[in-house]
Amino acid sequence: MERRALTFVKLGILFLFLDFHVGRVNLLPTFVGMLFLNAAIASHDVQTETEKRLKPLLLALAADHFLHWIFSFENSLESLLSSVISVYVLFMFMGEVIKRIRENQRERALQLNFARMGTVILLTMNFLLAAYDNSMVNGVLVTFSLMMMLFLMVTVCQIRPEGGDLFCS
Repeated sequence: MERRALTFVKLGILFLFLDFHVGRVNLLPTFVGMLFLNAAIASHDVQTETEKRLKPLLLALAADHFLHWIFSFENSLESLLSSVISVYVLFMFMGEVIKRIRENQRERALQLNFARMGTVILLTMNFLLAAYDNSMVNGVLVTFSLMMMLFLMVTVCQIRPEGGDLFCS
């Protein structure tokens, strides 16, 4: 995977999974993470067909998250669609990263595949179980989600760019 694309992936994951609020303003908005993932795809010399199909979905998700960042509103159907598309895009995107690194970094590819599966399972469970407002279940999900996101970030930071050493920005 090219160095520039890998940097965009790392920044995208950081913005997607970390929230840093000052007052009501999120300084690491999710829509920026989606745009970084889109930039990662665009920065490849050769894009796969899957990556080409993910680009409009990433832009649509970025627009949706931007609207939520600007305006505070809730819509159950839109929330469901956004969540389903987000999980799909994240799953497919990480699958493409795995394909790009599998040949030269087999161990990282296996770790990223584990993180990919765990992330999708936890995101789905969070969405399905959050409505029940069970503090114990939510606490367990948050704890496992934090551990999985940390594992995902560490794994992605250990991916070596093509022709380079370890690089984590």
